Amino acid sequence: MLVAALQTARGGSVGVPGKNTLPVRGRPLFAHSLRAALRTPEIDGVWTSTDVPEIAAWAKASGCRVIDRPVELRGPSASHHETILHGLGRIEAEWGRQLDALVILLGNAAGAAAADLSAAVGALRDDAGLDSVESVSPFPMFNPFRALCRTEAGLLETIVPQAWIRRHSSGLANDRRAAGEVLFFNGSFWAVRRRALLVDDGLLPFPWLGKRILPYVQPPRMELDEPWQLAVLAQQPEDA
Repeated sequence: MLVAALQTARGGSVGVPGKNTLPVRGRPLFAHSLRAALRTPEIDGVWTSTDVPEIAAWAKASGCRVIDRPVELRGPSASHHETILHGLGRIEAEWGRQLDALVILLGNAAGAAAADLSAAVGALRDDAGLDSVESVSPFPMFNPFRALCRTEAGLLETIVPQAWIRRHSSGLANDRRAAGEVLFFNGSFWAVRRRALLVDDGLLPFPWLGKRILPYVQPPRMELDEPWQLAVLAQQPEDA
């Protein structure tokens, strides 16, 4: 398999300004996943698509290739999928070959280790029917039966329809495990076959992952989107 890693790390974050370059466990946040990818034998090359000079400079000095993200892909409304496809095109143009799979990394997460990325690529290699591998963590306390939204009248109702909850809850509907195993994407990585990225008709909310998605379960990990999460990221093991 020909496999590349692509980190998508733009500037201009609003929730946590400059989140991708904040120091976490002794190095900038974005650098953790790039270091993991560089240490993964199954990955043949590592790129970052960015508009942040600090990220570009670190990446070049560390042996990564840099894709200067176009203006139309820099803002908060820019499509992540279009950014990934742009990076895929640049990588394949540079190599003169089509990839078999792309490992996608975020700039605001530090949960990928080389062993994790090796296992994910190995799963795609060993099972031709898989479309992708997605890193997830169990968060049963966020049982979707408990998820609420406001009605037009300003009152609360469950996001999951009440009839569905009554039919599918095991035991008490308010129990944190009433919905069974609850897994969330944790920001560490996606390993995706080229065909799935291009067809883009898989499961929402990330249809470009395809329909046959293997979970790669990690201990609690998360991407940085709110200031309180910095303390959580700082406590992850250094080899994460």
